[in-house]
Amino acid sequence: MDTFTQIFLTTSFLIHGVLKSLVIGGIPILMMTYYRGASGDGNAYYLRLAKGMSKLAPMTFALAVMFGFVVWVSVRIQYNWTLSPLLGSIALGWIVLVTLLLIGFWGIMNMSRTYHDASGNQWAMGSLVIVCMVAITALFVTSHVGTLALSSSAESLLTGTTKDLNEPTIWPRFFHSILSGIAVTGIALTIYGSLRPQCREDHDADPAPYDTRLVRYGVGWVLGGTVPQVVVGPWFMLMLPSDVRFHLVDGTTVVSLIFFVSLTLTLLSLVLLNSSLMVPHKRGLVWGGIGSLLLTIVFMVLVREEVRKVWMSINGGRAEFVELSWLVVISVVGIMGVGLYLGGRYVTLSRNSAVTS
Repeated sequence: MDTFTQIFLTTSFLIHGVLKSLVIGGIPILMMTYYRGASGDGNAYYLRLAKGMSKLAPMTFALAVMFGFVVWVSVRIQYNWTLSPLLGSIALGWIVLVTLLLIGFWGIMNMSRTYHDASGNQWAMGSLVIVCMVAITALFVTSHVGTLALSSSAESLLTGTTKDLNEPTIWPRFFHSILSGIAVTGIALTIYGSLRPQCREDHDADPAPYDTRLVRYGVGWVLGGTVPQVVVGPWFMLMLPSDVRFHLVDGTTVVSLIFFVSLTLTLLSLVLLNSSLMVPHKRGLVWGGIGSLLLTIVFMVLVREEVRKVWMSINGGRAEFVELSWLVVISVVGIMGVGLYLGGRYVTLSRNSAVTS
């Protein structure tokens, strides 16, 4: 695998991972936002927020599926991999997957069209979509068996050997996927809140340079999705094969270094974000905590790809093993940074245009 292929595959999975996390975590958070808008303080504020989130949900879902397909094709070409059998049949696995995707998309479209309806219809649609997303997550976690079951050939998947070897990674990977969805959605809300002005009632009560109410709301979800992973992360690591685990902690490779840096960044983000709840007017605390967590996400995606390559190399995979280089790390971080900057500029310019028009 050459450098360009590593950058393309990692970046594609990073984009797909962020988008699918926004769907997995976004729907439960959207339902809680509806609930707060219907029965809590600041009803109008949270109903407006729920309206905006529901309108973005279909596009996010479609993009997540599109980039997921790109990743699947890339991995299929690179590693000669396919979905493992579900209930004894690969065809049945695809049928179940496509059915769940169609039902989930239909539910999200219904939610976006009836965002003003805070009655039972929204709760029914939201519950349906959540069930579909959890089922899809379980399907792929079982199919992949964590991050390791991308075998070098479809034949070995059919034998079930790969699944048996890595079965302990299923549950930590599943909980990691669900919790990551909550955290990533919270990150998106926090960034958006730090870029838009306060609503009039908040500004009259306590003026601030940005929407501190949304920032606090987003940070709460970030912490709710990140703190439990202090347990899930070590659990997942302990379930890895010993050879792979040693590669992560030997301290002599690029992947080992960024792995330890990511652990430090996670702890730093928790400290900064917790402080931002107590001092909401300090945007530096918010951006510092979110920036540390975003770097952690990028580094962990790079670690994930390296873990897969190491495992395949140890178990006789056909793909040529090429260690992670700093060029790949810097390139992926740079692409993420440019994308984040352009997204922030778009939000800022859209806000300014709305104010002046």
